[in-house]
Amino acid sequence: MINTFVFSNNFNLSSYFFKILSYYIKKEYKESTKQIIINIKNDNFKKLIEYFNPEKITYESVLFYTKESEPLKEITKSDYFILLFDNITDLLNELNNLKQRDLEILNNFVNSKNFKKQNKYSANEVENLIKTIEQDNFDSEKFIYYNTNLEELINSLALIYFKKSLFIVDSNINTNSNNLININLFRTLFIPINIINELIDLEESEFIEFFNEFSLNYLIPNNTSLSKNNFIEFLVNLIINNILKYWVIFYTGNKKEVKAYLITKGKTVLDASYKIHTDIGRNFISALVCNINNLNDSKFPPFESYGKNYIVKDHDYLSIKTNS
Repeated sequence: MINTFVFSNNFNLSSYFFKILSYYIKKEYKESTKQIIINIKNDNFKKLIEYFNPEKITYESVLFYTKESEPLKEITKSDYFILLFDNITDLLNELNNLKQRDLEILNNFVNSKNFKKQNKYSANEVENLIKTIEQDNFDSEKFIYYNTNLEELINSLALIYFKKSLFIVDSNINTNSNNLININLFRTLFIPINIINELIDLEESEFIEFFNEFSLNYLIPNNTSLSKNNFIEFLVNLIINNILKYWVIFYTGNKKEVKAYLITKGKTVLDASYKIHTDIGRNFISALVCNINNLNDSKFPPFESYGKNYIVKDHDYLSIKTNS
């Protein structure tokens, strides 16, 4: 499960965000809702379920939760966080605050006695991270790389600016286009949450009418059949897919149970074995691996055998051989 902390200084914005999630999973929404769990479903997992027709299916999931108190503490301890903003000015101000905070922490760390004693991270690695933050010289791939290879450092120092995150601005992007020049927004979504909150209470015909009137077509793929359910499903999956950029999903399965697991990108099959069960990790010998992307016509693709250093790929199916 990915623990995702959701926060906004605007209580209504957080509340409306949870209302949208609640609508997606057809759960009765109440203003007191503080957390919602959404199972991760995809076509590859569906293929595996259809192949085995198991007695039990175990999904991985994303837990969205919020707390009004101690947001800083919750952000630093969560796997991922989402910040909601009323407008782009608030977003940019907060990004700058977080950036300066992380730079101060990193510079103090590099100059501390603890840094000179530890051998895990080189001065060059940390200084490159500092330069990257100072210059905003990163794209999504570089961001994922640092969150994989320096994840322990980011968590131990309670860094926020560079932590796995998504920023959502309560706005239609078209109304802010003049403000977006030279801003790195690869982890930002412009979603008019307040408007959508009103729309999902409408009847279907009215929903479509006002959806078009507010020019929200940029939020859905071309050629998508527009309906209230389709739109909310796409919107929630857009958010979940942004979260999943930092993880891979892998599977185990048989006729008894088909199970999905999440693991940070760049991890080995040995790490995955420990995720399945501690004893499997301890007694690991090798792994038979195929990728469910290639499961067609109810036929598994050829398996390949790998040792403990194999890097797990998205949608790998694993069969672990142990010495017990």
